Amino acid sequence: MLVWKDDDKRIEPFHKICKHVQRSGRFIGTARDSPVDLNEYSMIMFYDILLLDDIVCIRKTHDKRRRFFLIFWFTVFLAGPISEFAK
Repeated sequence: MLVWKDDDKRIEPFHKICKHVQRSGRFIGTARDSPVDLNEYSMIMFYDILLLDDIVCIRKTHDKRRRFFLIFWFTVFLAGPISEFAK
């Protein structure tokens, strides 16, 4: 789980998660924290890609799948180009 901040277009430091996650219906250890920024979102980042837009990735090596995952992630969040993975 991560916290994404739209203003900065980046993942926030790990300690920011406590402001977004409740335990037994309560936020723990956040009394002195600043309130949740409206531009911060909790998100889950998946580690591996097996199929994406009809591209079967399971047949690729783990290194290539990981590279493709990172390229895909940066493309979605930073609007860069997807490269030659599907070749």
